[in-house]
Formats: sequence, structure tokens, C-alpha cells
Amino acid sequence: MIRLENVHVRHRARSGGLFHRDTVHALTDVSLQVRRGEILGLVGESGCGKSTLARVLTGLQKPSQGTVAFRDENLWGLPDARRRGEFGSSVGVVFQDPSTALNPRLPVQRILRDPLDVHRKGTPAQRDARVTELLDLVGLPPHTRTSLPGQLSGGQRQRVAIARALALEPELIVADEPTSALDVSVRAQVLNLLVDLRERLGLGMVFISHDIQTVRYLSDRLAVLYLGRIVEEGPSADVTASPAHPYTEALLSATPSLLETTERVVLSGPVPSATHPPRGCPFSTRCWKADDACTAAFPAQSLGQAGHRWHCVHPMTGAPDAATGEGPAPGSTTTLARSSK
Repeated sequence: MIRLENVHVRHRARSGGLFHRDTVHALTDVSLQVRRGEILGLVGESGCGKSTLARVLTGLQKPSQGTVAFRDENLWGLPDARRRGEFGSSVGVVFQDPSTALNPRLPVQRILRDPLDVHRKGTPAQRDARVTELLDLVGLPPHTRTSLPGQLSGGQRQRVAIARALALEPELIVADEPTSALDVSVRAQVLNLLVDLRERLGLGMVFISHDIQTVRYLSDRLAVLYLGRIVEEGPSADVTASPAHPYTEALLSATPSLLETTERVVLSGPVPSATHPPRGCPFSTRCWKADDACTAAFPAQSLGQAGHRWHCVHPMTGAPDAATGEGPAPGSTTTLARSSK
């Protein structure tokens, strides 16, 4: 449905001096496909470019370089009316914080009607009926239609935000850390709601989070970002069972699972700057396996089975072999060599 090819996003930073401003490399050479009906998970630590990538996918951010294709047409080459009408109604977005994503002065029914009014969907009576349908779809009682966002709980506000994203019956929902501002119990309810909506409506979804354990069970495919680059991508089960990139292994160890025993990876070394990124692998300054080959140039892509791909000179022991696509033998032990720091 959406394809990114060699996308770069660069911003001007406030630092650097009066006459020269530094350039922030928010995304670097990102290529990605979002297919109909699948859930694509994007994971990475704060500042890695997840939200910028979400803005590119939703058409809120024009890339500095590269192509964004919507149904095999250049999105930014479309006339403004077509981009607003066709793309705008096909992609919905759920923002991170529902308390700031909803207008506090508008009642819920006005918030849900706004997309219908802007795109002129149906008659006024049909729009009112659609608001009632949306409230029922996300499990909110009818009386909340007259409530202001400040009168609702955090979980209810996020349900309103999800209902607004569904108003125009989109094919794809981009959810930018939709549960990070919620309590654990409410978080589970919202995640279950998203999974249920995917099954009932056949929605495609891009789910963005820093919690790889949540994303691994929710998504069909998983892409790992570090300093604006996709360092590993593939089926969620393959990426989490046999991570090839050391950063993916570190992410998995940072969010322990109740079902598995993981060895904690403690990273050392300086965190690279987005204004002056390393020439080679961006993770080389913190990686326990880095050598001169890692710092010379960004590693070429290696390809395993079922579309599992990564950029690493020294992939993890036990990762699928790039030539054969075969992982470790059943029952074998994966050995991880790490720094003692």
C-alpha cells in the first residue's frame, strides 16, 4: 500500500551558531513497505526516528530525499486534491498522548464528526449515525458523545482517538506509541482493542513502540531502527527468535519476558549524535562486536529466509545464515560474546 525508497529526512537544528545551523539526520536511507492487512511493528529507543517515520508514512512530513509511493504512485507528485482526498481518507493516525491529541474544548461527537465534515462523507444524518457507530466500535457508551476529553479517563480518550482515526474507514492505521501514556491494565485493553479491530475490519497497521516484547506478539513483521536507520527487518517470529543485529539483541534483553530467560546486555560507549552520525554502522560506538570494518562504511544488506534482512558485518551467533537461511540446530545453545563493561 505504501512504499518508501531511500528516504532521508533532515532537519535544521537550533545549535551550531548564528550563521550556521547543524543538520539533524532524522532518517537516513530508509526503504520499507507497508502491505495491506498486516501489522508492521517499528521499534527502537527514544530519538531513533520512529515518530519521524510515522509522519512520513502519514503524509505529514515530506522527505528531504527519496520516494514515498502510495499505490505505486509518487505521493508527493499527486495533485493536492488527490493527496488529501485519496491518501488522507486511506490512512488514519493515532498519536502518542491522547490528552494533547484531542481538542479539549470540543465534545466527543464534534471530534468524531470533524473528519466526516472535512471530507464531506454522507449527509448530516448519516454522519451522526456514523458517530454512534464509531463509539460502539471502540466500546464507549453512548453518553460519552457529549463529554469533553477532560471528563474522560486516559483509556477512554485513547479510544476516542482510535475512533477518530477509523472515521473515514481507512485501510491503514499508524499508531505512534498509543499506549505509552496509559496504565498497564488500560494499556492491555487498548492493545486488545487494536487487535480486535484488525480482525473485524481487515485493517493494516503500523504499530510504533520502544517495547519490543509488546510489538513481537502484536505484529506480523518487525523493523528495528537505530539513529534513523533500519538495521534489521523481517517476520516478527524470526527477528525475535534469532536476532541478527546486536542492537536487536540488546533491545530484547532490555525488556525481559515472563516466558523466557534472557541474558542482560549492558551497553557501553558513547551514544552517537544525530547531527554528526558515524560514517559506518551507527551502533559501532556501543557495540561489543565492532571493529574497523564496522566503522569504515555502513554495512551492506544481508538477506536470510522469509525476508529477514539486516545490516551487520558481524551478525549474532545463531542468526540465520545469509546464504542458506538456516538458523541454529534445534536444542543448540546460542553463545553471545559481550563486553565485560
